[in-house]
Amino acid sequence: MRRFSVLTVGTLLAVGFVVTAMAGSAGAAKKPPLTTVTSISPSHGPTSGGTVVLIKGRNIVGATAVDFGASPAQTFTPKSNDSIIATAPAELAGTVDVTVTAPDGTSATGPADQFTYQAGPTIQSVTPRIGSDTGGTKVTIAGSDFLNAVSVSFGS
Repeated sequence: MRRFSVLTVGTLLAVGFVVTAMAGSAGAAKKPPLTTVTSISPSHGPTSGGTVVLIKGRNIVGATAVDFGASPAQTFTPKSNDSIIATAPAELAGTVDVTVTAPDGTSATGPADQFTYQAGPTIQSVTPRIGSDTGGTKVTIAGSDFLNAVSVSFGS
C-alpha cells in the first residue's frame, strides 16, 4: 500500500483545480466588442443645432442614448444594424465627441466621432457700399465662416 503525504495530496488538488479552471475558461463564450463609433457625417454644423447626422459604428444596435459632448441628441433613430440618424442639439462653437450608449456600454471617443459646431458667418465689410437700385453691381463681401453659405441676400 502506498502512502501520500498531505503536502502531496494538496499539490495534486491544486493542480487539478488549475487545469479545471483553465479548461472551463477555454470553452466560455467570448464577450462581444464594445460599442464603437467609426464615422459621422456631416462632421460639422451650426451652433443652433438641428444638423441631421449619420452615425456609423459597431455594436450600436439597441442604442439607448446618443450624446454630442455632454448634451443629448434632440432625436435619434436606428437606420440599420450599424448606423443611427441623430439630430445635433444646440451647443457652443467648438468640437465635441459623439458617443453612443448601447447595452454593452458607451463608445470610446476618438477622431472618428468628432463633431464641430461652427458659429454663423460674420461679415466684416461690403465693397462697394452703394449700388444701382436695378441690381447688377458686383459686390465683395469680406468676413469669416462663409464655407458652408448657401445664399446671399440684400434686403428682402
